Amino acid sequence: MKKSMTDFSKATRVTEDYQLEIEIKSANQRFLDIQMLEFS
Repeated sequence: MKKSMTDFSKATRVTEDYQLEIEIKSANQRFLDIQMLEFS
């Protein structure tokens, strides 16, 4: 049985209109925290 789990993933998408970057991290947490940032 696993007692800990750590994971990391990152993806980037760039178009003429926008740039989207998604980063997912997990370190023994059971909760989801979503943050969205907008840059002008």
